Amino acid sequence: MSRDLKDLLGADEGVVLETRQHWFVVVRQIVVRLLILLVLAIAIWYIGEAGWLDNRTGDYVSYAAWIGFAVVAVTVAWSLLGWITERFYVTTSKIVYASGILNRNVTSTALVKIDEMTLRRPLLGRMLGFGQLDVENASGGHEPLAGLQYLPKPMKLYQLISERARNQRMVEGGAHRDDDHDGLVDRETKVAPATPAVEHADDDGRWSPSGDATS
Repeated sequence: MSRDLKDLLGADEGVVLETRQHWFVVVRQIVVRLLILLVLAIAIWYIGEAGWLDNRTGDYVSYAAWIGFAVVAVTVAWSLLGWITERFYVTTSKIVYASGILNRNVTSTALVKIDEMTLRRPLLGRMLGFGQLDVENASGGHEPLAGLQYLPKPMKLYQLISERARNQRMVEGGAHRDDDHDGLVDRETKVAPATPAVEHADDDGRWSPSGDATS
């Protein structure tokens, strides 16, 4: 468990699930950069093979290619590190998303506030195992859950979050209890039925509730 989450957990709150976005999100971000790296690597090799390094122009071209290669390589490593360090948690009472390397951003959404969700799985997502969960916002529109569009095992997440959000709403309503603080309904709060008043006749023939008779 990361320090981000420890600071947000309540006294009786526990972690139900910990994950990150699907690996496709980082591949999508770096695939173009990897192609640029490949082109630069071929350019550097060709410059050396063609003998361009024998003059000053060739040196400048080679330096520029190496600098470009280094810059693109650093951005690729940064994107990969950002994906590795991000976390998506489902706790017993909320959803937490933490991201960022130097500047850490943590957002949370209470499960009790999640009313309706829509599961979106494009063809590629169904093939690779990722999807998007949309939640209805206050204006009636839909937005990705925690801003994420590449959640792994979306069907499992949909079932888990829906069930726990439903349980949280039941507990919040007061008709159910969660005594062990696991985020799930334990038992229904039973209200003792009112004892019906027993009527009887007084000596003068008038009817009155039990306990109210006058002597």
